[in-house]
Amino acid sequence: MLINNAGIGSAGISEAFTVDQMRSLFEVNVFGIQRMSRAVLPVMRSAGAGLIVNIGSILDRVTFPFFGLYGASKFAVEVLSDRYRNWASTWSWCNRATTRPTYSRAHSTPKIAIVKRIW
Repeated sequence: MLINNAGIGSAGISEAFTVDQMRSLFEVNVFGIQRMSRAVLPVMRSAGAGLIVNIGSILDRVTFPFFGLYGASKFAVEVLSDRYRNWASTWSWCNRATTRPTYSRAHSTPKIAIVKRIW
């Protein structure tokens, strides 16, 4: 099992970020998932079993002021996960899920909700 939970946040006016700052954000939030998935998939394939869970964000669907670049990186996580799902859909042994941390109105503590199983 691989849980891709590494991530960094950013807040600010999008135009104020340099390309290098944006690249740093995507390096961890998006390219890190690609690196880890590539590292573990051969092992999972050999074992005939595996589960990959990518931690997303509600900000991949809605944006709030000052969180545009972070939301863009999390949307990229969603798209990357979907591409992996399509690519490996014939592998019955491999499962992938994307989760989004959410808040419940009834509780003040954050909860992790699996919003869709994509492999």
